[in-house]
Amino acid sequence: MAAFDPAFVQLGYVTADIDAAIAYFTRTAGVSEWLRWPGVVVEKDVDGVVARSVLDLALAWRGSTMLELIRPVSGAIGIYSLRGAADAPVNLHHIGHGVPGDEAAFERQLESMAAAGHPVALVTRNENGNYALVDTRSTTGLYTEYLWGRAKGIALFEGIPRNEILNQAIA
Repeated sequence: MAAFDPAFVQLGYVTADIDAAIAYFTRTAGVSEWLRWPGVVVEKDVDGVVARSVLDLALAWRGSTMLELIRPVSGAIGIYSLRGAADAPVNLHHIGHGVPGDEAAFERQLESMAAAGHPVALVTRNENGNYALVDTRSTTGLYTEYLWGRAKGIALFEGIPRNEILNQAIA
């Protein structure tokens, strides 16, 4: 079983309309095959308090990069606020990196980022693995997500549709 790739692995976008976002990526990048995951209930630790949010998600691979579309639905969704153009189909929210090794390596990564002045904005730990958004907006303008997978999470990632990279330009 392979762990999450420690390289840059994901572009996470926030959207007000998943269908419009999918249409955008189909038209501009040839990404038409998606895993849709509506009504996902996510429990996360935010500053030591457990918060719950409901999100609609859509996930797709394009080459070695996963695209994640996030539509905030309800609950603790402030971190997913739209901050770009109001009519844009997507707003880049975070870049994701896999964390190789054991769960302790994930915790060390978060400690290292906090020591460098980038606080952890939220952490989710569940049967899929551990996921954390680190506030790197002061240096990148975005959040950085760190992903560490358990067997169930790795299987989920492996089941996300893979879209071929087309050699021709897409209109």
